[in-house]
Amino acid sequence: MAPKRFCRVRRLARVLRLAERKPEASLAELALDAGYSDQPHFNREFRELAGMAPGEYRSAAPVAAHHVRLGA
Repeated sequence: MAPKRFCRVRRLARVLRLAERKPEASLAELALDAGYSDQPHFNREFRELAGMAPGEYRSAAPVAAHHVRLGA
């Protein structure tokens, strides 16, 4: 994995950890706390790396970070 991509994955992992600890936080707040420059940047990277939008991930109510239930 290239160094730049590794840093992007680590930043996404930071967002997922923050979301677990602060479930009441807005997505914009989580993005800012994790170091994203703005919410559109966060949304783009999240979708590219996770394969779904941040809101979709949150709606999927993951039991643990990095794991969402697929299908119906």
